[in-house]
Amino acid sequence: MNPLIPGFGFIMIAAVAGGAFSLPLRMRKRFAVENTVLLAMGMATIVIPTIVVSLIFPNWPMAISAAGLQTVLIVFLFGFGWGCGAVTFALGVNNLGLALGFAVIMGLSTVVGSVVPMIRNLSSIPSTSIPYIIMGILVCIAAVAALGRAGGIRDKAAVKDESAMKAGSFALGLFFCVLSGLLSACANLGYEWAGTIGDSAADMGVDPRFATIPRWMPMYWGGYLAILVFLGSTMVKSKTVGNYRGPGAARDFWLAVMMGVLHFLAQIPYGVGAYYLDLNAAGDAVATKMGTTIGWVMNIASSIIVAQILGSLAGEWRKSPRAAATWRFAGVFLLIAAMAILAYSKTL
Repeated sequence: MNPLIPGFGFIMIAAVAGGAFSLPLRMRKRFAVENTVLLAMGMATIVIPTIVVSLIFPNWPMAISAAGLQTVLIVFLFGFGWGCGAVTFALGVNNLGLALGFAVIMGLSTVVGSVVPMIRNLSSIPSTSIPYIIMGILVCIAAVAALGRAGGIRDKAAVKDESAMKAGSFALGLFFCVLSGLLSACANLGYEWAGTIGDSAADMGVDPRFATIPRWMPMYWGGYLAILVFLGSTMVKSKTVGNYRGPGAARDFWLAVMMGVLHFLAQIPYGVGAYYLDLNAAGDAVATKMGTTIGWVMNIASSIIVAQILGSLAGEWRKSPRAAATWRFAGVFLLIAAMAILAYSKTL
């Protein structure tokens, strides 16, 4: 079977889950944002991965230990950076506005998260594929910019959104958005640097597809530490810890669990898809190590498309001007074009 089919298939599963990730957050009633996210990310990064990896590979701590302390520490720090990226996302968007903030964050995350692995694996990527990979990345960035423009037009048409954007500091918002874009890419960089953990698991007899799961564990530990520190302190300051008890708490608890499951499904299938995209037509994983480069861009592009579809179904764009719709459709078209270019790069 052509590795493109399962590769992009698993990445699409991750994209659908990633696009739907925020839906439970919108449905909460009793919990504050920090209550839901702290619980959801605890499920997504600690509880569910530990259960799944223990069922598939009971000796997973040995694989992590075999990779060495330096590797584990690097991946842990990338995870901590990724967790900080999630926190600075909210700070950046609050000050800069959703449309422009989204464009800056996703654009930088796309570039850093794909180019760094490409440079790291340059010797194992076919030279004929590199121009098309770069072209696909640039088209994806153009698509994000177009969608940011569409969001800006929509927000200006709504008085309350426009006043909200003016309330914050542009310079401070830009700083946090740039920081969030750089740190958000740490999710892919941590997975890339954790390759030796997967190799150790495979050497212990685990199916290489499932050997991708232990690679996430040190990154998850670092990520949740960052989220626990920032959101935990937010709950203490805002006195929202008590929201975990009382009428409606059980309902919001299960919504947070659902959010955690969606986040888990937004990353683990991506790792499996990246594994397939590392293979060439003969099934050789060494000859064409492109998974964390084109896979990352494909994942971001398809996640954005799914989010756009869900946003339309939720009526988020119902009253937006015609110009916003034009920019929006242009952005989606460019995202599809970027994915087509990247798929073509894999065939060379």
